[in-house]
Amino acid sequence: MQSTESPTTPGDQILEALITIGRATRKRLDASLDQGSYFLLHTLSRTGSVRASDLAHACELDSSTVSRQLRQLTDNGLVERRPDPDDGRAHLVSLSPEGDRVTAEARARKRAIVLDQLAGWPAHDVAELARLLGLLADQVSSPGVPAPNPPAATDHPTDATHEESIR
Repeated sequence: MQSTESPTTPGDQILEALITIGRATRKRLDASLDQGSYFLLHTLSRTGSVRASDLAHACELDSSTVSRQLRQLTDNGLVERRPDPDDGRAHLVSLSPEGDRVTAEARARKRAIVLDQLAGWPAHDVAELARLLGLLADQVSSPGVPAPNPPAATDHPTDATHEESIR
């Protein structure tokens, strides 16, 4: 049976908020671009031309999953494949002009959804939220690596009680 309790700890609240934001933005996007496709296209927009195996590594996905998804994206005209000039046996994948357009539009729609909700917030709160979420994202993507810019210690408990309260 699914629990209907509200998240009680800050850690639960953060996780629930991230899930809710992700779900809400996905619901408002064009249904023709599924989340998996968007993720690969977004990653390709950041990496540029790469081998499929390097894309799979960057996405932390199995190569067969990425290969299957890339085939579909190529068939839909969103991704292009070309021979790797450094290795004639390999191919590079990159966004096609249409893939670049679709990715940019999806990113802009996602950004607009979030910014519309933040429109009434003070600018310093939006900047602090962005800073803290960026810090969290960096730490989650590199577990065990200390944060380069830890949050300011003012107005925050620093003892073990705080550590336990966020779990």
